[in-house]
Amino acid sequence: MNLPIHVISGGIFSIIVYRFLGIKNAIGFFCFASFLDADHYLYYIYKFRKLHIRKAMEYFDAHRDVERFCLCIFHTIEFFIFFSLITFIFSSLFLYACLLGVILHYIVDIAQALYLKRIYYRWWSAISYCRSRKTNEKL
Repeated sequence: MNLPIHVISGGIFSIIVYRFLGIKNAIGFFCFASFLDADHYLYYIYKFRKLHIRKAMEYFDAHRDVERFCLCIFHTIEFFIFFSLITFIFSSLFLYACLLGVILHYIVDIAQALYLKRIYYRWWSAISYCRSRKTNEKL
């Protein structure tokens, strides 16, 4: 959950998207590239029943080195496949721009994880998360 990096990278690439696809598509791109981390905030609200964005950011920063401590659903391969399918089914230029924003967000997250040598710090699949929970319940 590194909002400044996502906002900066999303902003820079939004200029390119605007140049080729127009303002509406650039805004969709920017929102998905920058704010896909909303799933972190939703997790925080669910866990603590509080609406504190700053405290949520602090919470995730404090748990940055805790391996796979929660499932962030917008960061899973299943979400990506679902969103890709919706985009291709409806064949909307706006949805394609949003999908490009999702891809940029993932690229930034993966690059950061590789740089910090923490590629396994999050659940990349909701299915593997559910399987892990089921296995732990049996123990």
